[in-house]
Amino acid sequence: MPSEPFLVTEMLLIVSKDNHRLSVMHQLCDDFNVPVKISNLRSGDVAGLTEIKIEAALVDVSDADDQIIDEAEILMDNGVPVVYSEARVEDLSEILQIAWRNDMGKLLKVEAYDFFFKNDSHSDEHVIKNHDVWLIGASSGGPKALAQMFAEIPHDAPFSVVLCQHINTPSLELLMVFINKGLKNWVSKAISDGDKLKTGVIFICPPGMNVSVSEQGKFRLAKSKGLNAYNPSIDENIASLMNSNNVNLGIVILSGMGNDSCLKVKEALKKSLPVYVQDSESCASASMPDAVRALEAGAITFTPLKIGMAIRSRYNMLMSDVKVPVIA
Repeated sequence: MPSEPFLVTEMLLIVSKDNHRLSVMHQLCDDFNVPVKISNLRSGDVAGLTEIKIEAALVDVSDADDQIIDEAEILMDNGVPVVYSEARVEDLSEILQIAWRNDMGKLLKVEAYDFFFKNDSHSDEHVIKNHDVWLIGASSGGPKALAQMFAEIPHDAPFSVVLCQHINTPSLELLMVFINKGLKNWVSKAISDGDKLKTGVIFICPPGMNVSVSEQGKFRLAKSKGLNAYNPSIDENIASLMNSNNVNLGIVILSGMGNDSCLKVKEALKKSLPVYVQDSESCASASMPDAVRALEAGAITFTPLKIGMAIRSRYNMLMSDVKVPVIA
């Protein structure tokens, strides 16, 4: 990436006191497609970079330098998300450098989601243009099954994901932390009205809300109609996405209690939409997938891992030797 002018509104700051390491970090972060400012702290403290707006910082702490730590704390005190790098990246093999870049990229996107995704000129490659959406309905045991399912789905898969997990507002943050830490290269976001459909993001339906998609490929939120007692309602969200004229919808029902989804899954199957349900043996609670199977309407039963493989094969993506995550 060519050097950016100093007077730029929003930037990613990369900090290291080792010039060679700083250069390698800068080069590896080129794929992030955001403006970058680098600093070795010799031309002035980080705190003195007043001409730019620092949206996120990647700070090298491999040498445990007190000045670096002090400057990082100043950044955090000013509300800047900081991600620490403990690796001497210049000494890593090419494969490990790529792994470092992917890990740092995910952490930065989790900490500064809006910065990395809001600028259209930097994120066009992430925007879903065909409006394929997979709605995943889950309840008790859902997060563990989700991690297993996404072991075989790459983050650049050409569709968007909406997770409708029975959950209350206080637990939403914990679910996002679980996804961000447990799913390789995927990040999570509670849906806000106007968010664009994107790859690599598991969008979570907020409690008490229904999700639809506009003609421009943006999420729209509406309050639940109270169709059933579940929160958020999988049935209602299936209905609102089916009623979004420009959405190609697929449905996955994972582990959970109750019979939420049955009403609208039956309609979806009549429309020949793809529906996968988790097998009973691997469920923490099988009543919700079992209720869909009892419809005998054509839903396909697989383990979570094989559901991920099936979705991947629908898009002709090559399979990989991804190991199934072990989730306690």
